[in-house]
This record gives sequence, C-alpha cells and structure tokens, in this order.
Amino acid sequence: MKSRSLRTMLMASAFALALSPATGAQVQPAQAAVPAATVMSLERCLELAAANNSSLRIEELKSGLGRTRLTEAREQYLPSVQVQAGASLLSPLDASSVTVNLGTLGTKTISFGTPLSDAINLKLAVAQPLFTGFRIESGIAQADALYEAGLSDLEKSRLDLRLGVERAYWSLARVAEVARVMAENVGQVEAHLADARNLAAQGLLTANEVLKIDIQLTDARLALLDAENAVESARVQLNTLVGLPWDAATTAERIDPDEAVVPPASAAGLIEEALAKRPELSSARSRVKAAEAAVAAAKSSLYPSLSLTGDYTYADPNQRVFPQKDAFIGTWSIGLMASVDVGRYPLSLEQAKDAGNQADQGRLALVQLRDAIVSEVVQARLALILAIEESASAKKVVAQAEENDRISGERFREGLALSSERIDSQTTLVRARIQYAQSAIGRRAATAALNRAVGR
Repeated sequence: MKSRSLRTMLMASAFALALSPATGAQVQPAQAAVPAATVMSLERCLELAAANNSSLRIEELKSGLGRTRLTEAREQYLPSVQVQAGASLLSPLDASSVTVNLGTLGTKTISFGTPLSDAINLKLAVAQPLFTGFRIESGIAQADALYEAGLSDLEKSRLDLRLGVERAYWSLARVAEVARVMAENVGQVEAHLADARNLAAQGLLTANEVLKIDIQLTDARLALLDAENAVESARVQLNTLVGLPWDAATTAERIDPDEAVVPPASAAGLIEEALAKRPELSSARSRVKAAEAAVAAAKSSLYPSLSLTGDYTYADPNQRVFPQKDAFIGTWSIGLMASVDVGRYPLSLEQAKDAGNQADQGRLALVQLRDAIVSEVVQARLALILAIEESASAKKVVAQAEENDRISGERFREGLALSSERIDSQTTLVRARIQYAQSAIGRRAATAALNRAVGR
C-alpha cells in the first residue's frame, strides 16, 4: 500500500511538471509509443460490423430457415400427386374354364383363354385435402409466428451489435485520450529533467532534486505504458467486433467535450416508444402466437380428415376390365375419403394440454419482459441525466482549476506562494481536464445505452 501511495504522489507531481512553464534548454515533447493509427468514425465501425459480424450472419441464416419452414407449411394446401409405373413378368398359367348348368338346356362350358404372361401399368393418383381438423391452418399460423419471431430476434441482434460496437468505440476513445495526455506529460517531464540537469550543472539545483524529477519521469513512462496497454486491449475488442484483423491500427475520433447536450425525453414518452419498438417484445408476442397455434394443431387430431381423391390408370391388361385384354386401356375413379384416428385421442388431449401450458408460460414471460424493459428504460434515462450533470460539473471544475492555476502562477512568480502550492494547482488542473474529457465520452456511452433500451 505504501508503494502504491508513493507512486500516486509521483504521478501527481509529474502531471504538475507537465503544465509548468519550462526554463532553460527547450526539448521537444516525446511522441507517443502508440504507432500511427487509422482514425475510424463510429458510423464506419457500425457499417463494418453489420457487414462482417459472424453472430449477425448466424441470425440471418436462422431467419432464412424460418422462411423455408413457412413455405413448407403453406404447401400442405397443395394436392398430393403421385405417378406410378410398373412392369411385371407373370408365371405361365394354363387356360381355365367354367361349366355352367343351364337346367333344361343342359350345361355350357365357358373358356377364359390363356392368361397373359406380362403386365404394364401407368397410374396417376391425386389427393386434395378438404378438411384436416384445422391442422394445416394451425401449422401455417405457427410457422408464420415463428418466422416473425426470428425476424425480431435478428433485429435484436443488430441492436445488440450496435450497442457493443458503440461501447467498444467509446472505450477506445476514452483510453486513447488518457494515453494522449500521458504521452504529452512524458514529453514535458523530459523537458523539465533537461532543465533541471542544466541548473544542477550551474550549481543552482541539488542532485537530489534532479533525482526526484528523474523518478517522476520513470513513473510517468510507466503510466504511459499502462495507458498504451489499455488502448491496445480496447483496439483489439473493437477490431474483433467490426470484422477487422485484430492487430489493425485503428483508433477513435476525438470528440468535442463542449458540444451541445440534448436532454433525454420524458420517461413516459421513452417507455411508450420502447414498448412499441423493442424487438424482444415483438419476438415474445410472436412466440405466444406460435404456442397458441400449437394448441390448435394438437387438437386437430380430434377431428376427422376429409380428402378428395382421384386416379387414372392406363394398363395392359387393366385389372378393372373383364375379361382381360392384351391392350392398353385407361380407367379413372374419383371419390371422397374420411378418416379419424380414435386411438390418438388420449395422446392428442395431452399434447393440447402441454401446448396450452407453454402458451401460458409465454404470456407470463411477456409480462415480465415488459416490466424489465420499463425498468431498463428508466435506469438508462437516469444514467444519462447523471452523465450530463457530471459533464457539466466537470466543465465547471476545469474552469475553476484554470483560474486557480492562473492565480497560483502569479503568486509563485511574485514569490508569494510555495512550489508545493503551484504543484497542487497544476496537478488539479490536469486531473480536471482528463475528467472532463472522460465525462463527455461517458455521456455518449450513456446515450447509446438509452437508445438500445428504447429500441433505436
């Protein structure tokens, strides 16, 4: 704990020296160790993420699968058409005959001739469902609801990805700002160390004072290294989200902390907008509809099924022609077929009960989701209001710190203030400026969170 406190004190002193006017030899500030990076706008990052993110691609493929299942459900309205063709070689049989007793006329022998030794037939069979106990209608309703739920899930993934990119972007902007200040601080401390060595060479400064500044420079460089590591970590996270190589040299744009601030709308208006836009609610409502359709589909087995059937047979010999002829003859038939599986009644009733329970669970989950969204919107709005107030307060702190630094500088030059007072004022100013820049970035991150809560 003592070493940490000492390091904190040394960092504060380094900040103070960074803002104090240099004397003696002029040394150029050291450049940041971070390599030159490509500045990426938030809009460009969002475009890249929408085009390259693998999680979003998976949701799009799931949506396509839902569309296919809906098409399959609708096609059950179409008639079943079967085409059959066959050829058979029959074992040879002897000719048969029948003797008929004609009473007073005696008997008569009727010969049927030699049976044919081969058979060829072509058959076209058509079955059109007329009534299926609402099974087809329920299946279509269920598939349509699940397809709509998939589209809502896709939209949710887009919003989640947007929020993730914005958070990663503003995180990179925050640590990059800190690294920039740290890099400038290192350059200033190096300049002061050069001045101190010149003064020590002239006998105007003790070696101990030079050593203190040297230690401050070491600590400032360590702080810069920490900041650069944070920049690299944030950069990797952003690159991964937007589909760039992990080691791509990217950085965020610097923002103007003095930009105009738009306060959030009323809580009631935001909640109303969220309940209308949030894709999670749309998905939950669609899944409730799908569960209700599943109940109707389970009950469809309780009703008889009715179909219109027809066939056309073209065969040699045609079995419906008597006596058989060695020639292709066509015949047709048309009729109605009704069927009901009584043995499935107990199972169908249990399936309907289970589907009804799932529908009830979906309705309760929908209510819970609405409540959670209302709470999320309220909390996000309050967080944004707090961020706006913190930014405004930080701006006032900067103004006060600048004025205090100006006064302490004048007093120091006039010999009315100690160097410790001057160091304190300059340290406070550096911290205030960093806090103001970070609060402005935090305000943008809070705005992104509120937009996601509302469903924008």
